[in-house]
Amino acid sequence: MDELTDDAINNLFPLKLGWALKNNQILDRRDVGKRMSSQIREYLEEFFLAGNANKTDRISATQMVKELDKLAIEDKIESNDISGIPTVEKWITRYTQALRHEVAAEKQNIVGNNNEERSDNLVDNPDQSGNSDQNIQESRSSSNIEKR
Repeated sequence: MDELTDDAINNLFPLKLGWALKNNQILDRRDVGKRMSSQIREYLEEFFLAGNANKTDRISATQMVKELDKLAIEDKIESNDISGIPTVEKWITRYTQALRHEVAAEKQNIVGNNNEERSDNLVDNPDQSGNSDQNIQESRSSSNIEKR
């Protein structure tokens, strides 16, 4: 059997040597591409929260990008740091979801604190809180006594 030459091997197997090594794989890498800077994120939060506070000040993702462009012209931010419209739309979606979770957690804490206060009151003052049925029966019996 003839020995295969390097050219013949490359023709049979066209992938480069080392293609299977983990550091050469480029599939599903989240760190590829640029990330939104914290300064851009702060400006987007300001735009978003201004719209949340007053519905007439609410602006879309395209308007946010235009505002960022204006800030870049004023040299407050770098123009190459500005994200695209789809990225800003996705950021708005994620930020809205995070705010909703935060509000829900706060409401849950408030309800939990109120329930703890009620249970503390029950332990501290069992005569006042007592069984509501028992209180109703006592008030009925006292009114019956007064009628006689």
